[in-house]
Amino acid sequence: MFEAMLSSDYLPFSGALALFVGLVLLEVLLLLVGASLMVGVEPDAPELDIFEAEVPMKPDLPGQGLASIFGIGKVPVLIWLGAFLAGFGLSGFALQAAAQSLISTSVPPMGAVPLALGAGILVARSYGVLLASLIPGTQSSAQSTQALSRLRGVVSQGTARAGNPAEVRVTDRHGNLQFLRAEPLDRSAEITQGQEVVVIRLLSGPDRGAFRIVALSD
Repeated sequence: MFEAMLSSDYLPFSGALALFVGLVLLEVLLLLVGASLMVGVEPDAPELDIFEAEVPMKPDLPGQGLASIFGIGKVPVLIWLGAFLAGFGLSGFALQAAAQSLISTSVPPMGAVPLALGAGILVARSYGVLLASLIPGTQSSAQSTQALSRLRGVVSQGTARAGNPAEVRVTDRHGNLQFLRAEPLDRSAEITQGQEVVVIRLLSGPDRGAFRIVALSD
C-alpha cells in the first residue's frame, strides 16, 4: 500500500494529504505557545468617514464572484486550503481505490486529478466553516468589531431611532454571527426589526468609534 501511495497515479493525492497533515501539526505546535496559523487577527475593514464621503447604499461585499462560488471568504484562507487539501487527497484515494476494485487498474492522473479537484472544492465550500469552528480563535473582540464596518446586517430586535439603538445581526468575514447595537445614521429615521441595513463606523465627531446603520433600499 505504501508503494502505491508513492506511485505516479497516487502522488498528487499523497502530496495533498501530506501538506494537510503538515498544516495541522504546525497549527498544534503554534497553539501550544499561544499562537495560531489558521486564525489570525482580522485586519480592519475599509472604513467610511461620513464627513468625507457618501454612504454607499449598495456596498461591495466580501466573497463575491468566483471566490464566493468556491466558498473563499467565509473562513480564513488557510482553513479553506486545509479543507481543500483534505477533500482533494481523500477523494483521489477513494477514486483510485474504486477504480482498482472495478477495473483492476488505477486512473491516470490526467483523469483523476480534475475529478478530485471538484470534490476538494466542494468539501472546502461545505465544511470549511465547520473546520474553522473547531480551531480556537485568537481574534480580539475590538479588532473583530472594527471589521464589521461597511458590512450588511439585519435589525434583529427593536426599532432603531435617535437615542434608542436596536440590535443588529451581522455576518463577519469568517462567516460568524456578530451582534451590535446601533442607531440610524439619519437622526430623523426609524429602522424597524427585519430591515436590511449597512453598518457604518464613525471616524469623526463626538461619537467617534460608534456604529450607525443605514436602511438599504429594496
